[in-house]
Amino acid sequence: MGVHRGEVNKDERPGQGALVAEIDAVGRSGANKQLARRLREHLDVAGMTQADVARDATVSKATVNNALNPDKGPPNADTFKRILDALKIPETETKELLLLRSRAASPPALLDGYLESVERAAREHPHPLMAGRSTGLAEVYQSQQVRRRHTHNNTDGSRSQRASEADLRLATEIAVDGGMCVVLAGPGGGKSSLLRTSLTIAAKRWKAGDPVAAIPVLIQAADLVGVALPAALAKATEGALWRSAPAHGVSAEKLFSDQPHLGLPWLVLVDGLDEILDIDTRKDVLRSIAAFADAGLHSTYRFLVATRPVADQELDILGDVPHYDLLPFATDDLRQVAELWFRALGLTNPEQQAARFTSALDRANLAGMARTPLMAAMLCQLHAEDPDSRLPRSRGDLYGAFLDLLRKRQHTADATGIHEQTLRTLAHWGPAALDWGQSISDRLPEWIDHLAAEHYAGNTVSAIDFIASQPGAQRPRRMPHDVWNSFLTSCLRRSGLLIERAGTFDFLHQTILEYCAASYVTHNGQAPTLIRHAVLAFGHKHPLRYGVSGVSYLIRRRAHRTRVRSGASYLGFLLDAVPESRRITRILKRVIKVEGTLGLERIGQLAQLGTRLPPCITDMAMTRLESDAGDEDLTSFSRVRSARLLCNFDRVRGTNLLDALAGDTTVGLDLDSIEAFLSESDDPDSYFADEQDERVVAAEYLAELGDARGADRLHRLALDTTLHSVFRLAVARMLKELGDPRTIDLIDDLVWDHTLERPTRVLAALLLQPQDGPRCITRLCSLAHDLNSDYMLAAWHLAKGHLEGRLDEPHIADLLDGLAGDPRLPACDRLEVARWLTELGDERGVLRIEDLPPGTTLRPPGYRLPPLLLKRGPTCQKPESF
Repeated sequence: MGVHRGEVNKDERPGQGALVAEIDAVGRSGANKQLARRLREHLDVAGMTQADVARDATVSKATVNNALNPDKGPPNADTFKRILDALKIPETETKELLLLRSRAASPPALLDGYLESVERAAREHPHPLMAGRSTGLAEVYQSQQVRRRHTHNNTDGSRSQRASEADLRLATEIAVDGGMCVVLAGPGGGKSSLLRTSLTIAAKRWKAGDPVAAIPVLIQAADLVGVALPAALAKATEGALWRSAPAHGVSAEKLFSDQPHLGLPWLVLVDGLDEILDIDTRKDVLRSIAAFADAGLHSTYRFLVATRPVADQELDILGDVPHYDLLPFATDDLRQVAELWFRALGLTNPEQQAARFTSALDRANLAGMARTPLMAAMLCQLHAEDPDSRLPRSRGDLYGAFLDLLRKRQHTADATGIHEQTLRTLAHWGPAALDWGQSISDRLPEWIDHLAAEHYAGNTVSAIDFIASQPGAQRPRRMPHDVWNSFLTSCLRRSGLLIERAGTFDFLHQTILEYCAASYVTHNGQAPTLIRHAVLAFGHKHPLRYGVSGVSYLIRRRAHRTRVRSGASYLGFLLDAVPESRRITRILKRVIKVEGTLGLERIGQLAQLGTRLPPCITDMAMTRLESDAGDEDLTSFSRVRSARLLCNFDRVRGTNLLDALAGDTTVGLDLDSIEAFLSESDDPDSYFADEQDERVVAAEYLAELGDARGADRLHRLALDTTLHSVFRLAVARMLKELGDPRTIDLIDDLVWDHTLERPTRVLAALLLQPQDGPRCITRLCSLAHDLNSDYMLAAWHLAKGHLEGRLDEPHIADLLDGLAGDPRLPACDRLEVARWLTELGDERGVLRIEDLPPGTTLRPPGYRLPPLLLKRGPTCQKPESF
C-alpha cells in the first residue's frame, strides 16, 4: 500500500505556541507514535471496536487499522477528521490531534522541491542530442512490457533463466510498485527511458496526493564505485536538488541517509551496470547494494538495477530478487512509435508518414531491428530528414548514417555551429590560431573514435586529457591554458557524439561508444584479427581481448583488473565495418559447427541486432535451425528454441514452425506423468517453477511477435484438457494481459470447468477482476457453495475482501455463517470459517464455534489458510485484486 503526500492544513493549526513547538520537537516518527497511542486510548474509552469506528466514519476497517498503527502514515485530513468525530473526541483535543497528524504526515519541503525538479529534468530525453534538442521524452515515449524470469534447474545440475509465461506487465508498473528488482535489456533496449519515465510518474503521483510506494532517485552505476551511498546520491542529484538545499538547512547526505517520508523508502534507480567494464568492480557495486538489504535497511533503500544481460553469477550477489526482461516493442507498436516521432519532429501528416515508413521497414526486413527503441528512434529521425532515402542495410550502416546526421546538426552555418563557435573563441588570437582550431575540428572525429576504443578497452582517461595529448592538438604557445581548454571543451560539446555530465564527457550511448571503437580498429586494419578473438570469446565467462597497436586491448591477467567482455553489440559493429571475406566466413562457420546450438544462438543474436552476415552463414544457420525444430528426437525445449532462433533470420519460416509446434501434442508435457510425479512429491510447487509446457512457450512467443495465430493458439490451449490446470490458468492470464477480447468469457468457462483442479477454478474467478467485478463476486459465491470446488479458498477471498473494505457486500457475512453451520463440511473447516466471521466483527461467529463438537481443532498448519489479517493470500494471486 502506498503512502500519500501529506499536506499541512493551515486551518488545523491553532497557533505557533508551546504546543506546536512541543509537537514539532518530536519529529515525524515521534508524532506518528503519539498519534497512534492517543487514538487507541480514545478507542478504549469509547468502548468501540475498529469495525464500529469504520462504520460510523464511513471508511474501511483497513483505514482505521492503519491510523492505529504507529508504523503506518496517518490518513488524509478529511478521513482523519471523520475518525475523530466517530470517536466523539472533544473539540479542543481534536485540534491537538489534527496538529499532531499534520506533523506526522508532512514531508520535508525539500522533498517537494526535489520531485518537482526531477520531474522537470526527466521530461528531457535521456540522450537529448540523439533525439534532437527540442524533442522531449514524453513526446516520443512508447510504453514497453516486462516479463519476469525464473531460475530453471536443468537435469545436469546447472541453472538457466527462463521467462515466465504469465508474468507479463507494463514496465512502468515494476518501478511504481517500488520493489527491489533487476531489469535486463539489450543495447538500446529502452532502459534509461524507462527509469526517467518512472521518475516522472512518481513525481506526478506525489504532487497529486496519490499514494506512492517509494521515492525514486536516479544514479549511474559508475557513480556508486568507492563512494558511500548517501554521498553518491547527493552528488547524482546535485543539479536537481541542492541549489535549494541551503534554504532548508538540510545537508545532502542527511536527506539520503533516512526515509524521505514516514513509511516511504528511496527507490534507487541504478542505470548502466554493464557499463562498468571491470567485472570485479561491477561485483563490488552489487555487493554494496546487497549489503543494504542484508543490513535490514530495506525500509530506507530499495534498488532497481538496469543493465544489459550479465553473467547470472554476478546478479546472484543481490540474492533472491525478481529479474525482468524489458521486451522490445510489439510489431503492432511500430506504427504508433513512428507516429509519435514524426509528430514531435514536425512532419506533416504523421499518420500517413508512419504507415509509409513501417511498410518500408517490412519490405527491407528491418521491422525486427526497429522493435528496439533506440533503433526505432534513429530510423525515424533519418526518415524525417529525408523521407525518400533508402533505408540502411545493417545496424552498422544505420549508426553511420545517424552519426553523419548528428555531425550535420552540429556543423550548421548559424551561430550555434562549430565553425562559428571556433571563430568566436579563437579570432582574438589571430589567423594562425584560427587555422589551428580548424585543423582540430577536422581531426576531431578520428580522435573521438580513438577515445572510444580506449574507453572500451578499459582506459578511464578523460576526454579532454586524451584529446589534448594527441599529436596536432597541443596548445599554441601564445594561448593561455584556460582558453585552449575552453576551446577543446567546446569542440567536444558540439561534436554530436559526447554529452557533458558533472564536468566530464561521456558518449551519448554505450552503443555509440561501441560503434566508434569498432570504426577505429577497422580503419587501423586490425578488425579481422580482433573479430576472430572476439567471436571465440563471445559469450564465454572470461573472454580475453587481444592487442591492437596503440590500444590497450590486451587483457592484463593481473587480478583480472581490466578484464572486459566481448559482447554481441560490439562484435556486430566489427562485422558490419569489414567487407565480407573468406576468413570471416570460416570463423563464423566454425562457431556453428563446433558449438552447435550455442553457436547458432550467438549467430542469432547478431542477426537480431541487425548485423550484416555473409549469406552462406545465414543459409547454414537457417537450415540447421529448421532441421532441429522438426527433429522429434530432440527435446521439446530444443525444438521450440530452434524455431524461436529461426525468427531472427526469417520471420515467416520461424513463425510457421512456432505455430506448428504450439499445436503439436507431442511437444507438450504428458498430463499423466505430471500427476504421477506430483502425487509422490513433497514440494509440487517446485515442479511448476522448473517446468513449462513448450506448446505454451511457442504460442506465447508467436503472440509476442504480433502474429495473430499466437493468441488463437493460446485460446485453444486454455481449453485443452491435455494441458495441466496450472498452465491453462497461466495461458488465460497471458491472454488477459494481451487484451484479447475473448478472455472474460474464456475465464468464465474455466470457472465452471470440472476438469480443472479445485483451487484453479477459484483463481480463475479472481482473474475476472477488474474487468467484470460483479461476475467475479458472483462466481466466488457460487464456488464457496460448491463442495466440488475449493470452497474454503473462495470463502477466504470473499472474507478477506470484506474485511479490508474492498468488498462491501452485506451477504458475505451471511454466506460465511451458512458455511460455518453446514453439517456437510468437516468440523475443522467450519471452525476456521467461524473464526473468520468473528474477525469481521460478527457475533454469530462465536455462536457457531460454541455449536461445534468439543475438541474440534483447525487443520494442520500445512493445510490451513492464513489469517485474514495477513497481507497476502495462500496463493500467488493477490487478494487485493477486488
